[in-house]
Parts: sequence; C-alpha cells; structure tokens
Amino acid sequence: MARAHPGQLSLVCAGPLGNVAQALRLEPHLPELLGRLVVAGGSIAAPGEVSPVAELNFWLDPHAADQVLTAGFQLTMLGLDVSQAAPVPLASIEALAQQRSHPALAALAHAVRVQAQARAVSEAGEPACPAGGLLGLVQVLQPDLFQTTTGRVRVVPDGLAEGQSILDRREELAYAQPGWESELPRVAAALAVDTAAALDLVRRTLASGWLSARPA
Repeated sequence: MARAHPGQLSLVCAGPLGNVAQALRLEPHLPELLGRLVVAGGSIAAPGEVSPVAELNFWLDPHAADQVLTAGFQLTMLGLDVSQAAPVPLASIEALAQQRSHPALAALAHAVRVQAQARAVSEAGEPACPAGGLLGLVQVLQPDLFQTTTGRVRVVPDGLAEGQSILDRREELAYAQPGWESELPRVAAALAVDTAAALDLVRRTLASGWLSARPA
C-alpha cells in the first residue's frame, strides 16, 4: 500500500516494533514511502515501567525499536512522558459502549478494562488505561497538542539498561562516539501533551456518528 501511495500514508504503532523492522527488511525504501510514522513507546524523562529506565514496548524488542528509530522515517515518538500524563478513564469508555452498543466500542472498553486492571489509575484514583495507542491517533490528527523536541534516539539492546531510549539533543559531540554518528537521522520525541484537549478529541470521536450503525 505504501508503494501504491508514496508519501500519503501515516502509520501508528501501538506495540513492539518487530513488524515494522521486518517490513524494513522487505522494503528498505519504506522510510521514504511512508508519510509519517508515530510510535507509542520509549521514554525521554519519565521513569521506566518494566525497569527503572525501560518502557514496555521498547523493552520487549529493543533491537527492532533501535532499528526503526534510526532508519530515517519521519518519526514521532510518544513515550511514557505523555502516555502516563493522559490516562483514558475506564468509566467514560464503558459509558460510551453502553450507550452506543457497537462491537468496536465494546472491544475498546474490554481492552481499556484489562489495561486499567494491570497498569494504571487516573489522578482521581479511578481505573484508567495508558493512552499510548490512542495518543498516536491524536498526534496524527492534531499534532499541535504535543510539545516535542528533536534529536537522535538510540535504544539500548541488552544489559542493565535494556530497552532504554536515549535522546541526544546536542547538535555536535565533543568527541566521536560509536553509535552516535552525526549522520544518524533525528526524530521528534514528545515531552508533553495537552491532556484535556487530547482526551476530549478521543471522546468526541468515539461519540460521533461514524460508530452509530452496527456492522452488517
């Protein structure tokens, strides 16, 4: 599809990046063919969740994450810095699912419920789900809601810091360092998000008419 519509497609990745790494092996020109790639994973300043420094998606396949982040995509990384700041309240999704009686909303409510039980609560102490994947869609639709910085990002492949994402915000290094060559592509990393506006966009989209009819 990317070959048929070069530069027109945006891809949002809400899990480990092994499938994108495999796609790169099959089509080395994928970074030029895709318009944008939004990745829900990693962390810049927020502490890790599966280790002191690692986010789950990057930790599950750090080699793939590093390969994708250094491949040259027009890439935005949405890490724990923003996903933990914008948890999706379980109650609001369940209420929508009950009102609309649509399989897509029922499936979303189930996914949010499972994640909420395992991983997160809102600031009010209510069950909520980290919004990584949903924020990826928000970023494609309304990127101005995010504050980002740009730089080279590498992912630690193994060892004590396995899965850690490291952002180099400097333009030049005082000394040459293997793995941080100047020609490495830069990516955009989100540092903050307008939480209220992002969650409002999610709610309005889910409540809109496109989910009004049950599929045949």
